[in-house]
Amino acid sequence: MQASQCEQVACYGALDNYGIDSTRDKADTLVNMNPRFRDELQWHAWIWKRGRSRYHWVVVLFAATEVGQEEKLRVPADLLAEGDVYGPAEEVPWKQLFLTFELVTARDAKVFSLLFKSFPEFRTDRPNVYDLGLCGPLKLADVIEYAIAVIGTFRRYGMVGANCQHFAKDFLAKLGDTVGGNADSLASEDQRAAQYTRRSIGAAYVVGGGVRAGLKAVAGCTMGAVASHIVLGIALASAGMSAVQLGYKAIKKHHRRSASSGH
Repeated sequence: MQASQCEQVACYGALDNYGIDSTRDKADTLVNMNPRFRDELQWHAWIWKRGRSRYHWVVVLFAATEVGQEEKLRVPADLLAEGDVYGPAEEVPWKQLFLTFELVTARDAKVFSLLFKSFPEFRTDRPNVYDLGLCGPLKLADVIEYAIAVIGTFRRYGMVGANCQHFAKDFLAKLGDTVGGNADSLASEDQRAAQYTRRSIGAAYVVGGGVRAGLKAVAGCTMGAVASHIVLGIALASAGMSAVQLGYKAIKKHHRRSASSGH
């Protein structure tokens, strides 16, 4: 299998700008309803490894202001993770308002996008939630634009170098050195697979063009309205030796663009 075929195996779809527009609209509404979000704030950050497999990574942020934690915020219905998107705004205490950012894919279309939501009373003490510390001070508008800038570097969704885990890590790196460094200590599943492949490929054997080694099935993102994806181990096995020859970095470059090139 040639390098181009390997790249195709590891690709999923193209960026849908609807999620970007929706994120800006929801953030603008939240700020207009709650002018304090125009201020520069400290943000507490976590990575939430969601789902049974914990392969889907979500960035969770909380505005860690020292005052006004009992203050009620008005939250637009379409920003709430649960409830009627066409319903009225709801009041949520500041101390319970957690904002989430994630790369998601459509169930029936080969596109991916940015999803911005709020999870009132999010539990940060769960074993699949990882505390990354504080970042900022940043305005909410700056946080939103960082998320949009990062997803704009994704030329296409790819199990190698361009999935929800890479979005989370790159977004956190934009938010600050502390949270970015802490997030960088969490290896993405494709990095683990690449390391495993390099260690194991010598013992692999090729049948019908496919590498058959003890490759783990890793790196998929599956959740309610999000499509299931081919796991990375299967993709590498299908691609054969060319996957290893092409290299992790080369496939990642194929899926990404430089930040300066825009969407």
